[in-house]
Amino acid sequence: MNHAGPLIRISSLARYRELVRELGGHPEAFLREFNIAPELLDVHHAMIPMQSMVQLFELTASQLDCADFGLRLSAQQDWNVIGPVSLIARNAPDVGAALDDFARFVGFYSAGTIIALDRTDPAAPRLTYRFELGREITRHRQTVERALGVMHNTMALLLDDRAFHAQAVLFRHGAALPLQRYRKHFKTNVLFGQEVDGLVLHPAQIIRPISQHNRMMREFLIDFVSSAMSRHPRTVRELVTAAIDRLLPTGRCTLHAVAEQLARRERTLQRQLANEGVTFEQVVDAVRRDWSESYLAELAMPIAQIAGLLGYGEQSSYNRACRRWFGQTPLERRRALLG
Repeated sequence: MNHAGPLIRISSLARYRELVRELGGHPEAFLREFNIAPELLDVHHAMIPMQSMVQLFELTASQLDCADFGLRLSAQQDWNVIGPVSLIARNAPDVGAALDDFARFVGFYSAGTIIALDRTDPAAPRLTYRFELGREITRHRQTVERALGVMHNTMALLLDDRAFHAQAVLFRHGAALPLQRYRKHFKTNVLFGQEVDGLVLHPAQIIRPISQHNRMMREFLIDFVSSAMSRHPRTVRELVTAAIDRLLPTGRCTLHAVAEQLARRERTLQRQLANEGVTFEQVVDAVRRDWSESYLAELAMPIAQIAGLLGYGEQSSYNRACRRWFGQTPLERRRALLG
């Protein structure tokens, strides 16, 4: 059984609908093929399984007979797809520090994405890209070519140079397009069958100062993104858990309500949770158990209030749940927690 794996921000699909329509396709049909609700593309903080994005790009390229789909999409995207991380980078003192910021905080955008600035060869520093999805995903050329295209656009923005070009562009896969198509896009030499995917930069490019950087703004944004990453949901189960946390006290924590918050269909959400080995009911039960421990440790909080905060209509239902979780009544569990 396949697992949903790491998540990626929906901003990775910026301009996807528009490009597919330009090519004569129907983006909504492709999105639904991978259980991505089309309306989710308008929810800026939403996340989807990275595996779905990779497969979506491959299917779209195949169905539209557009072998350079990834490159075309990258031409319509820039560093804004990774949100606040781009603001950290553009407030760095120089380009090298900005690229280190991207490497450090790219997990805010996608837990499965790894960017690194390799300075091993001072004459040929490399900005490399890879993602972790497991061996079952064997076709991912469109995703890699899109990613390197966006990295190329980002370098042009950091250097404030529309004519930016790297020393070379490296791809692990073989050329699927005429070499001239790649050279036209990247404006430099493009090599295939390499050990890494990435851009080989000029040494002078990574030491270029960023004139408009703001140290205080950068520090503020680093604190914000670091805090967000520490509690950042990486799986569908974690997304559901966060939604349940918000909905339990309202008394309307249902599968329908959670699916609505996550802009997914109920059956889709159930299937994605099943891929991670749990049911919606099991996640709700686990959240209730965890909160029950916290609430019972507060001596001044009445048992009836705790039952309500956990979404139980009757205190007797909460009593039964406590016996199932802990082998104790709520009062007995409270005494145990308080020593």
